Amino acid sequence: MARIRTIKPEFWSDEKVGGLPLACRLLFIGLWNFSDDYGVIASSPLFIKSRIFLYDRDISEENVLQWLRELEQRRMIVSCEHDGNHYYIVRNFSKHQVVNKKSQSHTIPEDILERYLEGSSTPTVALREDSAPEQGTGKGTVNKEEERKTGFREMLAPFTNRYSPSVLKKFTEYWTAPSHTRGKMRFEDFQGWDAEERLEAWMKKERTAEKGISASEALGGDGGQCHG
Repeated sequence: MARIRTIKPEFWSDEKVGGLPLACRLLFIGLWNFSDDYGVIASSPLFIKSRIFLYDRDISEENVLQWLRELEQRRMIVSCEHDGNHYYIVRNFSKHQVVNKKSQSHTIPEDILERYLEGSSTPTVALREDSAPEQGTGKGTVNKEEERKTGFREMLAPFTNRYSPSVLKKFTEYWTAPSHTRGKMRFEDFQGWDAEERLEAWMKKERTAEKGISASEALGGDGGQCHG
């Protein structure tokens, strides 16, 4: 869920910020909006792009990945892993953002969060590059598909406290299945696909299963014509 955040006047005169590309500065501000109340956000470029650059078709996931790496190199964000999921932590988030009623739901426990921030001079790499195809094996294609599935699962990380593992597993299996468009997964057929909205719709459809209709059937059966 997006949140209202504060931009201090000194942000604009900060030399570290001023050395960033303009779009990278905008990305950094956007991370505040979509981080939790402790400055934690899923590290998936797909998820981040879908939130901050929803309507910018000229900005790719690769662009977002490049800017995230630049923010990490400048130690403005810290990468970490917790319970098999990958995240970014916005450094100095609590120093610059006043959150009067912090959520009691922690993506990462505070003690673990503090340890990552204390050791942020040597952060763990959270984002993985696609492997180059090996000649004649097609392994690179398989790796890329797994990367996309991993990115999808990381996009659901903010909702692990709201939905059960079994619901998220079925949701993932449905939306990462091949679509009618060659080389794409179902969720990739939809411009501006929104995980939060789709999960809410999924749960509504799940309730109809008690009447003998599965969620996937209610969502369009094969996914190719689904608009729910």
